[in-house]
Amino acid sequence: MEQQQTKLSVLVVNDEPAQLTVLREVLRDAGFFVLTAADGDEGFEVAKLQRPDLVISDVTMPHVSGIELCRLIRSDDELETTPVLLISGLRKDDQSVLEGFGAGADDYLEIPINPLRLIAQSARLIERKKAEEALRDLSLTDDLTTLRNRRGFITLCGQYLELVRSRRIAGGLMLVYADIDGLKHINDRFGHQEGSQTIVQTAEILKKSCRSSDIVGRIGGDEFTVLAVGADTAEEITARIEEQLKIHNANGSRPYQLSLSLGVTRIEPGSRASMDDLLARADQAMYEHKNVKKAHLTLGAASTGGHDEFGSKSTRHRNHP
Repeated sequence: MEQQQTKLSVLVVNDEPAQLTVLREVLRDAGFFVLTAADGDEGFEVAKLQRPDLVISDVTMPHVSGIELCRLIRSDDELETTPVLLISGLRKDDQSVLEGFGAGADDYLEIPINPLRLIAQSARLIERKKAEEALRDLSLTDDLTTLRNRRGFITLCGQYLELVRSRRIAGGLMLVYADIDGLKHINDRFGHQEGSQTIVQTAEILKKSCRSSDIVGRIGGDEFTVLAVGADTAEEITARIEEQLKIHNANGSRPYQLSLSLGVTRIEPGSRASMDDLLARADQAMYEHKNVKKAHLTLGAASTGGHDEFGSKSTRHRNHP
């Protein structure tokens, strides 16, 4: 049996059995995993289920045409970037060509199909999609930590906010804002390479503190964010971060203790708050926590005559509708 896992997949949609067979065999012989559908309706269902790397569709089909199928693909959140190659049996069919490109088709071929051109066009469209996905992923990822960068974090969180607004996430969400205490001091005293290592270590601590469903991002030089999509309370989330910090500091041989200031805001079901508003709230809660810690350090310095820039932490949070 043909194994899809090791091959690029192509969905061929055609209501003519003879044409469908020819296209399938040409593509299969070229090493593609080939899915088939006999009309646009079936093609859309197969595409949603199988997520092919490329869709090749005849233009003229009953019920749902190839052009209408293309529009359906482009309007679907999970399929919208799938390349579509339209095939027409009518030569010089300029109207269909214009409609196809207007519907979002990536390219056009006429019957009779040149097998070599079909293979080359299919490979080119898939390679272009993969390259675009790689570039998009790079644009959403922080180079140093491999976490989502600010753009990537906000993009992913936007999808969850829509679910909260429609109350499809009944328990709401938690947004955590974390800031490394004294990173400038670390850079100045121990060098920027040590500062970079501190940032990477902080990313690892946050990842270990979070569930696989949570989104962790680095949105600034020493600033991190977590969107917790489980049913955790603010106390549970911050307690896990504190525990991982203790483990990290106990096991390390660094001449300083890694410390984080944390702010947490809750996103209630039905909330209409924007991502910018939510980040501002969590950021404000984080600064309140940082100021409390600074006040404690000042009191400690006054009573002992010393000052420790990397003291222990408590956590503080706010609830917001």
